[in-house]
Amino acid sequence: MQYTTVEGYVEWYAARKGPAWASTGNNVVSCRRRAKWYVPYYNRYHWVCAGCACTLNPAIAQIDHVHNNGNEERAANPTMKSEQLAQRIVETGDYDNYQPLCASCNSYKRAFGVLPNEHGD
Repeated sequence: MQYTTVEGYVEWYAARKGPAWASTGNNVVSCRRRAKWYVPYYNRYHWVCAGCACTLNPAIAQIDHVHNNGNEERAANPTMKSEQLAQRIVETGDYDNYQPLCASCNSYKRAFGVLPNEHGD
């Protein structure tokens, strides 16, 4: 997984966006800023989804609120972006209240309130 370092994350992202994206310095700077916080957060979990155990990549990786209180946190911080949330988690070490999920597991949890592996079907 090349995206486990900041530069690797930027290279991975640039390869998917194409040369026009990579030629714009602001895009690369913005991506590097995001990677500074996403990489240590997801590295802690080895880029594995807490729901289905699939290998995450930056395109599908999402930060989930374990206790389903994301709406409350967004109401208290309406302008907070996911990179700022990752920054706060990394800086404070508040990993217990969040978990990495793939987009599929996060959508399932949003719809049913539990992860697919917790549903008991």
